[in-house]
Amino acid sequence: MRRFLLIGMLTVQACVHTPTREAGTEVLTDTTQAQAVTGDSTASDAPDDYPHDPTTDSAKISGDFNGDGKKEYAWAVISKVGHGNPMENGVPDELSLQFSDPSIPSFTIGCCEVRLINEGDLNHDGADEISTFQAPMNGNTYDWTTYTFKDYAWKPLFDSFLIPTGGDAVADEELENRVFMENDSVFYYDTDYNDESFKLIKKPVQVKL
Repeated sequence: MRRFLLIGMLTVQACVHTPTREAGTEVLTDTTQAQAVTGDSTASDAPDDYPHDPTTDSAKISGDFNGDGKKEYAWAVISKVGHGNPMENGVPDELSLQFSDPSIPSFTIGCCEVRLINEGDLNHDGADEISTFQAPMNGNTYDWTTYTFKDYAWKPLFDSFLIPTGGDAVADEELENRVFMENDSVFYYDTDYNDESFKLIKKPVQVKL
């Protein structure tokens, strides 16, 4: 199963929107449920000596991220501490993803709270892709980017897109199903900004690599 990572300053407990398919359509509509996200409990066999800042509630996800046939672990850390209020000429923290295999380079993913999703192998290169669902410095619209490891570097597999949340937490199931493969093509669910309930519409993506 895909795994995810939450980085946040507080435990999130809120009403969240879970997508469900409407019969005979390619649109998702929202239902409401309560959920608290605490990290990836299924990676308990991972080594415990990875960098971990208790103030970020950092956890691990696992997968074969470099296509060597072995399981690796990935986690996010604050790689550069910011200062002041980023909205008032301050500098935000800088987050990076790090890996248990030292041959996989770390890379910067920006600032703020992030959750990770193992997407499986979306481009048939033998390695699992990673998606990041990342909070903005201010506001309720999150950024989604799916990365692939190619030529010893992490690169976006396709263009990033935005996910409005209306201030609500987003259910794990919605994140796990947001990007998927169907009939050997990759799709994602985009948000219909003209709909008050933020219906999700299935769209194909243009894979860059």
